[in-house]
Amino acid sequence: GYLNTLEERGYISKENQIGRTLRLLKDYKGEAIIAEQTSIKQPDKEYYSSREMVSVPVIGKITAGQPILAVENITDTFPIPIDFVGNSESFMLTVSGESMIEAGILDGDYILVKKQNVAQNGQIVVALIDDSATVKTFYKEKDHIRLQPENSSMDPILVPDCQILGRVAGVFRKM
Repeated sequence: GYLNTLEERGYISKENQIGRTLRLLKDYKGEAIIAEQTSIKQPDKEYYSSREMVSVPVIGKITAGQPILAVENITDTFPIPIDFVGNSESFMLTVSGESMIEAGILDGDYILVKKQNVAQNGQIVVALIDDSATVKTFYKEKDHIRLQPENSSMDPILVPDCQILGRVAGVFRKM
């Protein structure tokens, strides 16, 4: 390819020990480039181990199907880098069901939810209908709310109103 040709002609040098790194040896006129030998700093392991983490409560299961009775019960905590949640109040739920599979939310996944009581059209939310909670894509239409499953084999839930518990901000999956 092009990089091999440039290397053969002495314009670049591939740095084998560091992935995707090239060093320019000649400029566009073919004159040698004299540069200080610099070393690329490898990621600092301490950064990853010491960065600020927060423990987000896992408060139970949420249905990705028909709404189920919402029972808030802290079953575990999940450590997450603070960058994921910022200053917002967050919680996690375990997904049960397949209504959100086309959005990449699968049965058994953990969803990170940022608490908020409003939603914009197209956001994936945790919604409370009567005393039942569900995760769906939110759409406010002229005379109702449409909670749209992201599974083409399922029908939307149409309600006059619902309570938004939060917006889905992330999905975590065990491999």
